Amino acid sequence: MCRLATNPDSYNEPLGISGQSFALKSEVEQGAFLDRSIRFHPPRSLWRKPGPDLGVFVTEVILDGERKPCHALCGGKVDLLPDPQFSLGGQDSLAAKKGIPVATSGVGVEAPPAVSRSYLQSHSVPKLEGRNNLIVEQPGLECIDPFNMHISSLDGTVQLRRKAMWDPDDASVTIFDVSEQTVRARGGQGRHPDLRKIIYINGIDPTRSLFPHSAAKKYITKRIDDLCQAITQKNSCDSETNTVELEKRLSVFRRQKQWQISRVSNLAESMGFQFALNEPSFLFCDDSADPLPNFVQEEYTQWHIKFWLCCWDPDALCLYIQGSLSLLPM
Repeated sequence: MCRLATNPDSYNEPLGISGQSFALKSEVEQGAFLDRSIRFHPPRSLWRKPGPDLGVFVTEVILDGERKPCHALCGGKVDLLPDPQFSLGGQDSLAAKKGIPVATSGVGVEAPPAVSRSYLQSHSVPKLEGRNNLIVEQPGLECIDPFNMHISSLDGTVQLRRKAMWDPDDASVTIFDVSEQTVRARGGQGRHPDLRKIIYINGIDPTRSLFPHSAAKKYITKRIDDLCQAITQKNSCDSETNTVELEKRLSVFRRQKQWQISRVSNLAESMGFQFALNEPSFLFCDDSADPLPNFVQEEYTQWHIKFWLCCWDPDALCLYIQGSLSLLPM
């Protein structure tokens, strides 16, 4: 789940006014706003139904080229600690070069007072700001910061945790201390239409020949049908508020269906990431019957992660993610 505001709303709009995404009244009452946090396992109270189930899990374990379908990590939970945020910055970033404060709203919108650097660092809540080519040259180059990955087996016998640090020799270095080039090296590699990824989203038949944008429209149509059915099936036990919220959610997809193909590109495109988890001190615990190789617990073991995000759903506020973590000896 990624609860983020979308254009033309400001990046730090907490409720959603003019963009595709918005916070529901029932969510705001729980203290859940559009805060840009990425949650691999959000509380079920924030799942928007009808909509996709949420969660990131281990689907396969390979040791020395051999698949281990019964390994303790299979089906295990993958998480990011703490809730990370989409973010972009840097002393040498495009924004810094143009004298734009980190907390600016962007061109055409009156900027709120810049959030202090100490506040952003202490709360680990840097924000995404790439609109109008102020910080990034194009969408899809954003990074996730902090990136502190934790993987655990269902029975807790295996736990792995390691963080991607801006400077493995200095834990105090933040995204605001590094160059734009360094940030981009850990950021997305651009947005690209890819049917192989689009077919993973709910309701898409991989056996049918569909262009990515056609698949996106098919997904939108299915989500509209599901929401309409939910509204129709409302009974006397359900509150009027929930009906109103369903109607509001439905309006998002109805607007999307009327837009041109280019306006639904967020559903039809993917964004790839590839970088190292380089924290010198990390967690490794393995008490399983089929333990991981001993080299994994060594300080100089290389941890490389590669993953992609796609199929942004502006109603469910979630994306599809798939990737791999490779642990290699020096």
